[in-house]
Amino acid sequence: APRLHVATAGPEAVRGTFDVVLANLTAPTLEGLAAVLAARRAPDGALVASGFTRAEEPRVRAAFAAVGLAASRPRRDGEWSSIAFRAEISA
Repeated sequence: APRLHVATAGPEAVRGTFDVVLANLTAPTLEGLAAVLAARRAPDGALVASGFTRAEEPRVRAAFAAVGLAASRPRRDGEWSSIAFRAEISA
């Protein structure tokens, strides 16, 4: 089975789930695609979002929290940010 799947189509055109989903997109695009991207993540997998600024971090976090994903501590490079998301742990 392939270990890496790269697609240039939108995430809604990709079938299946993956251990790691990488999305380097603008904050508005990430917000709009949060549910679709989260659906491509395997149950124990990770989703890494990047391509947004520090100021946009709260919006990106909120979009993925709304679809049940918890954010790790952001990684930053100057003004740019990335965040890894996993399923929220329920009590």
